[in-house]
Amino acid sequence: MMLPRILLLSLCLLWPVLSAAEEAYWEYTLRPGDSIWKIAKTYTTSANNWRKIKDFNKVAGGQDLVMRPGTRIRIPVSLLKAQPAHASVVAVSGDVSIVRKNGQQSAATTTSKLQSGDEIITGANASVTLRFADGSELLLLANSHAQMDTLSAHGNNGMIDTRVRLNAGRIDTRVNKQRKASRYEIITPAAVAAVRGTAFRISADGDIMRNEVTEGAVAVSAGNEAKTLDAGFGIVAQKDQPLPEPVKLLPAPELSKTFYITEYEQPVNWSALPGATAYRVQLAPTPAFRQLLFDRVTQQNYTTISGLDNQTYALRVRGIDAQQLQGLDAGAVLDVSILPTAAKLQARKTGNHIQFDWPADNLAKTTIIELARDAEFTDVVERLQTDANSITSKDLPAGQYYYRNKRIDVRGVEGGFGDTGVINTEDDNVWPFFISAGVIILLL
Repeated sequence: MMLPRILLLSLCLLWPVLSAAEEAYWEYTLRPGDSIWKIAKTYTTSANNWRKIKDFNKVAGGQDLVMRPGTRIRIPVSLLKAQPAHASVVAVSGDVSIVRKNGQQSAATTTSKLQSGDEIITGANASVTLRFADGSELLLLANSHAQMDTLSAHGNNGMIDTRVRLNAGRIDTRVNKQRKASRYEIITPAAVAAVRGTAFRISADGDIMRNEVTEGAVAVSAGNEAKTLDAGFGIVAQKDQPLPEPVKLLPAPELSKTFYITEYEQPVNWSALPGATAYRVQLAPTPAFRQLLFDRVTQQNYTTISGLDNQTYALRVRGIDAQQLQGLDAGAVLDVSILPTAAKLQARKTGNHIQFDWPADNLAKTTIIELARDAEFTDVVERLQTDANSITSKDLPAGQYYYRNKRIDVRGVEGGFGDTGVINTEDDNVWPFFISAGVIILLL
């Protein structure tokens, strides 16, 4: 398959560290048939800029000057029809750093913008989503390092040039349909992936690149060799080695469409997938998966869900084959609705007080106890609240008392009251008991 002819245009931004006499410029690599006049007409505000380009590059000749293909010429940024584009950070989770071209480093936020030459690095359990000038998005996973090789937009012909260098780690990307002459490339040490509207994943591990296509098609090139990956296929490319034939990706595992999570720790499982050596599991607040709450690899066909707020989430699972190529996604909705349960209180008389004790629980933050003279709790004599696992009532007249409790967990979610307990403080020989569903339960 003949690959579309793409312009080799790269940005060499030298600002803001340039002096007034040194103007920021683009660097363009000439193709066969290019002339100074043609370049000026295509990429600058006027064809008459050919003289300025010629003088800027200190070359002799007229407007029809044709130079050897592969020659690089500089075009002042001030002459271009459009200024350089940027990539916006639209979601970030965990420790993500931006290293500017001038070496300055800062934490990534949703107000951050990256320009050509900037780098972005994710820490462990971190991720970041970037949006480019054409609306395409790239999700950079944990322990990854990417550089914005070229980001440019040209208003006259609609060309948008996006090239990202993945030095290490893994990305998921969804690329909008590209206009003619536009380019979207992911560059790794082993190979280059070029697309025109597709969804795909790439990992860079030393001199090895893995590329998996889930929608559309990707052209993978290494040296003078190129292969096309269609949806459902992947390839493992190695630096300075011939490109192998694409292989079919693992199908999506069988997964329930909805999981109802009602426990603090609850397993989510799927059918074992033939040919899978492991599985990747990702959880996000929305089906767009711009921000990952977790990204796990497991050898088992299940994972444990814990520590989530009460809301719905998007889950996706894919198999990983023996070549470490990741297959097609299975998606599900997680509906989390967890309420903390009441503590198992032990009540005893201590003088004119009632002492309450209960087992410690790392998931419970606050315990609330109501003490009343009647089982309907219309006559509450005291309301106790503590973050500890014991508390003592105020001085109380001798008599029979009813008590119940509820808890607030570490997420701030408040549960309902548990069973009602009864204690009589008039006689030291009377044991406390619970009333549960009409059944009296003595506490021995």
